[in-house]
Amino acid sequence: MAITTTRLDALRERLQMYREAEARILKGVEYQIGDRRLRRPDLASLRKAMEALEDEIASLENPGRGVRRVVFVT
Repeated sequence: MAITTTRLDALRERLQMYREAEARILKGVEYQIGDRRLRRPDLASLRKAMEALEDEIASLENPGRGVRRVVFVT
């Protein structure tokens, strides 16, 4: 359980970093994720990474239950 808790904490911290980067992008400020420094808004890849982290967190919080994401396309 400690490994799962540690992993969850790390994933949550990483997700928070992505959310902070998203806020800076929306304000038009340069941002950095790990060793990548990005100057132009790249919301699509950032949001894709956030969704993947959210799914992984949900699967660790609810083991044995499938994670389903509904995407509405217009």
